[in-house]
Amino acid sequence: MTLNKTLLSTGEKKARLLRTYVARHPVWCAWQVTYRCNFRCRICSYWKESHSAAEELSTRDFERGAANLARAGSLLVNLAGGEPLLRRDLSRIVAALARFHMPLLTTNGWRLQPERARELWRAGLWGASISIDYPDAARHDAQRGRRGAFDEAVRALEVFRDTRTAPHQRVNLMAVLTADNQDNVENVLALARRLGVHFMVQPYSCLKTGDESHR
Repeated sequence: MTLNKTLLSTGEKKARLLRTYVARHPVWCAWQVTYRCNFRCRICSYWKESHSAAEELSTRDFERGAANLARAGSLLVNLAGGEPLLRRDLSRIVAALARFHMPLLTTNGWRLQPERARELWRAGLWGASISIDYPDAARHDAQRGRRGAFDEAVRALEVFRDTRTAPHQRVNLMAVLTADNQDNVENVLALARRLGVHFMVQPYSCLKTGDESHR
């Protein structure tokens, strides 16, 4: 199959992903689109240093990168950070990746507006994951270093859920599993069920902080 089409279909992407897997090539790529962030999470240290948009890859860089990745096949490409929603060109990045790949998004959901969510879905986003680590606002807000983080995350899940434009698009509540919240996983799962979204668990990694105390 040639890659000169404007946009591969959903079926073509799935078929290419399967071939990529069978060939034992990577099928998952995490791409940090920015180190800027509007939170002060205990489990991350990016916010402790100053970062600017000037140090980030351009939209054109992402377009070239998406095409280069496609040589190995179609991939699940997770756009993360930092906070990806801080990039004004995020929908263009999603669109560039969506030509060949299945772009995903991990975000805190802060101040997400319905029109922004629709724009991302229409650009070709396959899935959006919102981080919620505890079933209550007090502990989640303390973990994320920003008052209102829990309420905004719940609202963002509802916004993404209600603005989807295609059946394959998936909304996830994602909990970062640490030593402190592992006994609350079932309650966070119950929250996901009440909201009508999928649930994911991501084990804590010390790569962003060097701090192993959260494991």
